[in-house]
Amino acid sequence: MSTDDPMEKELYDDSDLFQSIETLPEPVQEVIERYSAQHDEVDYLLCKAFLEELEPLGYTFDYGLDGVPVDLREIPDVSEQPATEVDAFPDDDDDEPEPGPR
Repeated sequence: MSTDDPMEKELYDDSDLFQSIETLPEPVQEVIERYSAQHDEVDYLLCKAFLEELEPLGYTFDYGLDGVPVDLREIPDVSEQPATEVDAFPDDDDDEPEPGPR
């Protein structure tokens, strides 16, 4: 599908790697094939185990209570993202309590 509408592009995005398993690394394909063989037993607990095997290989997906895995994608490498410093205790004088009576 070819569209210039960003909403339609998101809706019809072909980025779900479950649609192109043959392009994935062999260890990832093996895990997917093993769990695909159990498709009659699909439930969210099986999806949890499936996900726990894929995450160390660098992939993740979403699933619901229906136990259907969707949106297989690579886990972004956080080491490539710029670090941001978060100040847990900002120096904001407005938040200090007023001194009480003596």
